[in-house]
Amino acid sequence: MDAAQGDGSLQPGTVTLCKKLFFSLVLCGGLVVATEVLIRCYDAVAALGRAPDEATGGAVPGLTIKDPFLQYRLKPGYAGRTLGSDIGVSSVGFRGDEFAKAKSPGRFRIVTMGDSTTFGAGASTNASTYPAQLEKLLRHAFPKLNCEVINAGIPGYNSLQVLILLETEILELKPDLVIIFIGWNDLGASTFDPWRPNYAFGMDERFRRVKKPRSLLRRAVAQSRVAVKLYLMLFEKRKPTADDLIRRAEMAEYPLNKEAVDVYRRNLRSIVNVLKGERIRCLLVTWPSFLDREMPYEAKKLMTFSLQHSPRLSLRGWYELHGLYDRAIREVGEELNVPVVDNGKLFPTENRHRLFVDVAHLTDEGNAILAGNVLETMKQHRLLPSDA
Repeated sequence: MDAAQGDGSLQPGTVTLCKKLFFSLVLCGGLVVATEVLIRCYDAVAALGRAPDEATGGAVPGLTIKDPFLQYRLKPGYAGRTLGSDIGVSSVGFRGDEFAKAKSPGRFRIVTMGDSTTFGAGASTNASTYPAQLEKLLRHAFPKLNCEVINAGIPGYNSLQVLILLETEILELKPDLVIIFIGWNDLGASTFDPWRPNYAFGMDERFRRVKKPRSLLRRAVAQSRVAVKLYLMLFEKRKPTADDLIRRAEMAEYPLNKEAVDVYRRNLRSIVNVLKGERIRCLLVTWPSFLDREMPYEAKKLMTFSLQHSPRLSLRGWYELHGLYDRAIREVGEELNVPVVDNGKLFPTENRHRLFVDVAHLTDEGNAILAGNVLETMKQHRLLPSDA
């Protein structure tokens, strides 16, 4: 028997194989580490040229805080960039300049309530939102009028949340006029399966099951950019393109949720009745929209986000459902003798989609037109002080 074999030592060929395996593992590990570093550097550099909401997938820490009644609200004092806009939130918790809660004598206070359309998603700055532009128009048209316009729009809110916000906070501000522009989130939630009346975004967090803590290995893998990107390449479904979404929406057949429109109508009626009970003047606003039976391709592309999150609703369904909510606003106004800003008639018709960043949100120019429509309706119905 060979001496090397007899004492249990490794053969020269075996030693060479072990070295090859060892160096191969070291090389592979080095490549993985180098790739991880390169991916992290690329992501960091790419994020520098994008707005925070784009860089983080829409989650911007600090913009909102939890609220026991409203699910969430804007964080007082927030300053940053999200939703394509430079945003500043006052210490009171509303977008715009600071103001005193206690209304000064002789001041005409207007509060605009609504969702992200009032808040100004799509407006480039605080000054470009429709409430801010309305205040500017008022001061120019009525220099003797001591007025202020408070932007109480909160992204994601529905009509029930506006009603709750009105009763819990807005009435304390003693407004002389409240402008209500709300409903897109009511419409969007009406297409969910299953539909839940008055569903508010963030509500699901209360019903999520507590997950078991993951192992150290699984947590480490989840932190690896290489592992995450490899997983997405292998298992993530291809995201549909705008053309895919448009084609699907042109063929979709989904019955319109008219029950959801009735819930919205009841909430809107309650909002108006609360204001009437407090002897506060009110103005309802219909939703500006480029939706039509026949829309140009450029307009359809602006609906990509909405088509992705409401896949069961067709393009025609969007148009018809918007019409039902629009009619509900006008019917509540007529029923309760409240003036309505009819943007369907007042907005320009030619190339209307160019005034929008998506199906609901307006550009700076679109917000300026909306502010002008609101002012004209206010003057027409004499909602301003007689000495203005």
